[in-house]
Amino acid sequence: MNKELLIGVCISIFIILGSCKTDELSNDEKIAQGKSFMLNEDYEKAIVEFNKILAASPGHCDAMLGIAISKNSIQDHYGVLELNKTNIKRGCLRARYFFEVGLAFDNLNSKDSAVFYYNKTIELDSNYAAAVSNMANIYMGKGEFEKSIIGFKRALEIDSAVFEPYSNLGLIYLELNQYELALEQFDLSLKYCFSCEIPFYNRGLVYYNMGQREDALKDFKRSTEINANNDFVWLNMGLLNEELNNLEEACANLKIARDLGNQEGLFYYNKFCL
Repeated sequence: MNKELLIGVCISIFIILGSCKTDELSNDEKIAQGKSFMLNEDYEKAIVEFNKILAASPGHCDAMLGIAISKNSIQDHYGVLELNKTNIKRGCLRARYFFEVGLAFDNLNSKDSAVFYYNKTIELDSNYAAAVSNMANIYMGKGEFEKSIIGFKRALEIDSAVFEPYSNLGLIYLELNQYELALEQFDLSLKYCFSCEIPFYNRGLVYYNMGQREDALKDFKRSTEINANNDFVWLNMGLLNEELNNLEEACANLKIARDLGNQEGLFYYNKFCL
């Protein structure tokens, strides 16, 4: 009788221990859970899940990458840099991880550090188009147009079906008064993003500088149809309509620019319309 009872107790203990064991997720399962949270843009929960892994397995590369992506997504760029202090000691050598660190520095306006990490990304993956393009953007902001042009062209060699490098090349050529080249690039950018208002606006500026006022006006209008809240487009469309003696339309455009908070819109509305 006692023997049977003892066996029963042993079986019960085994069942209890077994149920506790199955409740503990493996690292792979936690990674999958964290990625699921990221897909649902629940980045805070994703960070909690990835930190559970780091608590047990410091330096776990997938977990560190998940945290870096999640923190950048919620604009916690300093958090990415804090995480990277740990990584310097442990060494998560992933192109995507270095890209996220570069992106954090980029968003914090630490451009030299951003370039350093974008270069580390490219060392690990020479076809990492986003790192190449972001670095070209930094050179563009510094006015280093030769480096920037090389970078954007390289990004397009890797992936030619994105509009941003074409658009940025267009801006460089516009700045350099090379209008035909600028027009070609904006046409290409619109091929891949016909619903983007900025390439229409920028192409309008090219047409204006080429003396093609009606084409410029058409592109400005198209830009406002896509996004009615860009005050600079309304301002320039108003000034162009005034130049073309379309005073009624000019005043309507300038009023919108004014109402959107554009101070030049306010000035020119008072000058031409009151």
